[in-house]
Amino acid sequence: MSTYFGVQQIWADGTVLMQTTSPYINYPEDVDPTVLGEGSVTGLGMDASVARQMAQSIDWTSTMLLPIPRDFASYQQVVADGAPVWPLFHLDTSTESAVMWQQGGIVYILSGPTDVDSLISLGNRLR
Repeated sequence: MSTYFGVQQIWADGTVLMQTTSPYINYPEDVDPTVLGEGSVTGLGMDASVARQMAQSIDWTSTMLLPIPRDFASYQQVVADGAPVWPLFHLDTSTESAVMWQQGGIVYILSGPTDVDSLISLGNRLR
């Protein structure tokens, strides 16, 4: 079993940045992780065409699924700073949003009481 350490920063306005090392998943040679990933997100209720697009853009050897119910948040892929980003809109009944991305072996989740565009802008300024 591997251990993945992470850190979290919380701003006064409720914005939260979490980061952790990307997981590494070793699949058997006869398993296509992209097909497995596509099937997994389709099984969670994602539209098949969106699941196919998403599955093609993800490195499934270093990605774990976050099973977010479809009535909890909506999502779509955008590109920020040259990397695919998956923003989540309306995490609950409030106006809170989040963006998730993976870069340089690190998984980032940035959430807060603001819109997705503001979170992407903040994420692009992080160093």
